[in-house]
Parts: sequence; C-alpha cells; structure tokens
Amino acid sequence: MSTSALERAFVLFALVGLAFVALVVVGRLLEAAGLGRVGSRLADALDGLETAFAWVVALTATSGSLYFSEVADFIPCELCWFQRIAMFPLPVLLLVALIRNERLVAPYVLAVALLGSAVSVYHYQLEWFPQQASICSTTTSVPCTVVWFRVWHVGTMPMLAGTAFLVIATLMAIAWRNERRSAAADDEGPSAAAEAPAGEAARHGCLGLLLLALVLALALVAAAVVGAVLLTRGGGDPVETSSPATIAGNPAAGRAVYARAGCGACHALAAAGSTGAVGPALDATTLDEGAIQQVVASGRGAMTGFGDRLSRQEIADVAAFVHGG
Repeated sequence: MSTSALERAFVLFALVGLAFVALVVVGRLLEAAGLGRVGSRLADALDGLETAFAWVVALTATSGSLYFSEVADFIPCELCWFQRIAMFPLPVLLLVALIRNERLVAPYVLAVALLGSAVSVYHYQLEWFPQQASICSTTTSVPCTVVWFRVWHVGTMPMLAGTAFLVIATLMAIAWRNERRSAAADDEGPSAAAEAPAGEAARHGCLGLLLLALVLALALVAAAVVGAVLLTRGGGDPVETSSPATIAGNPAAGRAVYARAGCGACHALAAAGSTGAVGPALDATTLDEGAIQQVVASGRGAMTGFGDRLSRQEIADVAAFVHGG
C-alpha cells in the first residue's frame, strides 16, 4: 500500500473515531439532562472491552507514527516528539492492564491522553496559522508549521494523533466509570445497587461527566479551527498550477518563507544554510523560476504542494530565492 493510501486510511479511521467520541459525549450529556440513556447503554456495551479497544488504538497510532517517520521519511518536529512521549508508552501500559484484566490504570492513562490531545490541538491549529510564535520555530529541526500531508482538507498528522488521544481518553473514562460501578456493586450487593436512587447514580457519574465534557471541548476546539480556516480561505485566490506563474518574486522575502515553511528540513540550499537530505539539493536545480513556482504550488513526486498554505506572492518569493540561491 502506498503512503498516500495509508494517509487516507488513517484519516478515515480518525473521522470514525471522532464520530464515536461525539456520540459518547453527547449521549452522556443528554442523559445527564434526563434525555434518554444513550451514554449509559454505550458504556454498558463496552464493559470489559474498553482496555482492549484503547490498546488497539494506541498500538495503531504508535505504528503509524513510526511508519511516517522511519519509512515515509516525514521528519518529526518538536511538538511531534511531545505527542510521541505521551503516546508511545500507552501500548505497553494498556497491554499489561489487558493481560492482568484490570482497569485501575484507566485514570492514569486518561490523564496522559488528555495532555497529549492538548498538545495535538495546539499543533493542529499551528499548521493552519503558522504566523504564531512556536516553541520550535527558531530551532534547526523541522518547524512545527510543516504539513507533510493534508487529506480532505482536514487530515494531518497532528489531527490523527489528537483523535487517537481523544478516543483513548473516552474509552478510559468509560472504563473508569464501569470499574467504579462494579466496585460499588461488589461492596453493596446487587440488591442495594438496584435500589440506589437516581440522584446517587448521578452523583457517582459527575466526575466522568466532567472528564467527558473536557474531551468534547478539545474536539470542539479542533473543529472550530478547521471551520474558521475553511471559511477564511474559501474565498481566497487559488494558485493556478496548470502553467508556470509569472508573478515577480522577492528573494529577500523568499528567504523568510523558505525558513517558515520548513523547506530546509528536506532540501539542501547553501544560501539558506540548510542541509536537508530528504529531497533534492536545490543548489543544483536546473528549473527556471516559473517552474519552481509550479513545483512549490502543486508538488512533485513525494513532495506535497504548498498551494493551499502559501499565497501566490509567497510562492513567487521563495521561488525567486531558490532560483537565485
């Protein structure tokens, strides 16, 4: 399977995961308002399976991250590494919990997953608004604004990571809820549990409700970022890639665009002081300025196009800088 096909498959799985998170959270909130029992029914249906599903999600996310960096040569930025720090231990922790058939790990995994999702949300919105200051924007590593792929206008690597964290957090919240209910039933006996008033059951679910509300808030932040970007960019002037552009570029401005877009992570260019070895060295390019503009806008081979991330003038500027470098 090609890298592009895997990208689409992962994004499709992520969208399904977001739908699951939304269903659980909305169902729980409606239930708290006295409208149906969707949240409880979903939690009851997953009773005993939460850890297994969370392990599958964590293992898939970890494997995908390693594939993109070690096989597809998508170099991780600093924010990627923070997300990896949160994600990579989870398959091991969840596997141990699965083997031991215990759910006591749920609150700890939940805390780590929520922290990881917060980093993913920040990273995701940074891809759309790269003009912000970033903790890794001035380092020699890959800038956090580099977008290695964007599937269906929304699917990027931070989106995949954030979704995995949200799904794991939701499953762990359900596991924590089910474990508490099981412990209460063991302590009080089946008859006492059955006779517990509705108010007592609601109080027992307050913590889970708050945690699920936090998960929903993170998901809504990500959705708001996507919606805002699509609205603001929907009426923009798209880059025409059917023929070489003729806009005059400013090499001095192009130097800044070259650094901000992370071109040096993949390409070597003496004028920029970059030594990237993923793509071809740009000092030896034989392309004219117009052709460079076209490649930057629409991509070529394994290189993704920047037509949806850079303006026409920015593309012209970076082409002028590379051509004159």
